Amino acid sequence: MQKAVYEFISKQTNDPIVEWKICKVSGKSFAIFQSDLEMLDRLSPVIGGKKYPLPVPTLCPEERQRTKMGFDNITNLYKRKCDFTGNMVVSRYSPDKPMKIYEQKIWWSDQRNPMDHGRDFDPNQSFFAQIKQLYYNVPTYSVTSNFLLNQNSEYTNYAGSNKNCYFLFGADYNEDCYYDILIKGCKNCINNFSITNSQQCYQCTDVYNGFALFFSRNCRDCQNSWFLENCFNCEFCIACKNLVNQKYCIFNKQYSREEYEKFVQDNLNGSMQKLTALKNKFDAFILTLPNKALITYHAERSIGNFLSNTKNLVVGFDVQDMENGRYCYQINSGTNKNCMDVNSFGINMEKIYNSGSIGYNAYNIRCSNQVNENCSDIFYSSDIFSCKNLFGCVGLRNKEYCIFNKQYTRNEYEKEIIRIIGKMQEAGEWGEFFPITFSSFAYNETFANNYFPLKKEEAIARGLSRMDAKPEINIPKNMQSIAVGQLPDNIKDVGEDILDKIILCEKTGRPFRLQKGEYEFYKKYLLPIPRVHPDVRFQERFEERPERNLYLRTCDKCGIEMLSVYSKESKFKVYCESCYNKEMYG
Repeated sequence: MQKAVYEFISKQTNDPIVEWKICKVSGKSFAIFQSDLEMLDRLSPVIGGKKYPLPVPTLCPEERQRTKMGFDNITNLYKRKCDFTGNMVVSRYSPDKPMKIYEQKIWWSDQRNPMDHGRDFDPNQSFFAQIKQLYYNVPTYSVTSNFLLNQNSEYTNYAGSNKNCYFLFGADYNEDCYYDILIKGCKNCINNFSITNSQQCYQCTDVYNGFALFFSRNCRDCQNSWFLENCFNCEFCIACKNLVNQKYCIFNKQYSREEYEKFVQDNLNGSMQKLTALKNKFDAFILTLPNKALITYHAERSIGNFLSNTKNLVVGFDVQDMENGRYCYQINSGTNKNCMDVNSFGINMEKIYNSGSIGYNAYNIRCSNQVNENCSDIFYSSDIFSCKNLFGCVGLRNKEYCIFNKQYTRNEYEKEIIRIIGKMQEAGEWGEFFPITFSSFAYNETFANNYFPLKKEEAIARGLSRMDAKPEINIPKNMQSIAVGQLPDNIKDVGEDILDKIILCEKTGRPFRLQKGEYEFYKKYLLPIPRVHPDVRFQERFEERPERNLYLRTCDKCGIEMLSVYSKESKFKVYCESCYNKEMYG
């Protein structure tokens, strides 16, 4: 964010800037607000009756996000051997990674004992060097999914409580879904990004409570519609934007039911050619209508985009149900409060600082990654489930008072972590998240590269690894491959034998297959067969969303100064909330 944005936030929230700092990675200037200091004081731990203050950040908000996201490979899956059984398993780690991985049923069983890797803290080495050694020595789970709660959903990651799902990422409580990312409570949905409580949706982004919705984005309570943007409680509409409570509209014009159905028969009849023509016309049409500067719902004293039910949240993106938060991202529903610098995922968490992938009843978590399911008082730990009072631990379940995976009594624990914190303070490590160079993933495997892309030379200059080898194309000898140009234009002319064929992506040449449920979905809704690989489809959905950044600009209607995720160079008009609501509701 630019200096002017920080100053605008300070003015708007009546929150003084007490210090300007220079990010030690990017060299950019960023502000420390009075409320930042108050939150840091609130989150600073008290151990043995003494408070250990958390220092102000040394990285700008963007680099703090990048660092935590650099530890999460969410969307890439590989085949490799389990280092315990030798079985081939689906893994978030490619075979070349040095991590030892265990298949889910082993990791969640008593057949492994991460305490075997326990060790003492060495005051002559940096803390981060020692936690890195432990991190790479303790076997980790093949994918970040709770196989005890998933049913027939092997090809999922960062996922739980899913049934009959395939290639789902960052997804919970879904059924019969394919190729979706960041979805929750959905059924029979394909190729979507960030949708909730929806059914029968296809290629949508940021949809809530949608039904039979196709190629739509930022819609709530809409159904039986195609190509919608920023619409609410609409049904049987096509190629519309900024509509509320409408029915039988096409390009924002009212039609009779008979006229509408005739348009559907002529243009949405299963033909890829006609669908593409309609999409191109829609893409041009939406540029003629304004966008809202920031998308928020019931966001009280909150600044950010895609906020819902928030209070006192300053700089948040994709956040639900948060009270008293600062710099929070991708937080799910529940009771979430008093958090700062948290990247995913919520569902009841409190007093979390500088951490990633934290949730399901989490309390007092600091500088940790992947801490889940009823955890409390955790410091500098990773891959933790149902634990409390840990410091510098990896891969533990149902443990308490452990340091570097070694058991202590309560008194021993407190004395030792006080000693460790003192050493970390001397070394400038206390309060910092794990260095991104510790990540076991290549930078371009992680979500960080989607939100904060780096060219190859830029990543290498930062000491980050890359995965640049092209994916191996292995087509079974007994299967026929088919180029996109050989596919029938109309789904009506595609037979079930397509399930036995490999389709070659028209953009990358990478092969992909259709799942039976996917094929049946396309047939039911007269959707043409996809022409591009699922990874390309994901990138297309991702690029439909605005970036995670705030710009200071003026409203194109009234000229008031405002914050927006759209810069002044946007191709479309951007309205402040007041002007936009007048446009929508009159």
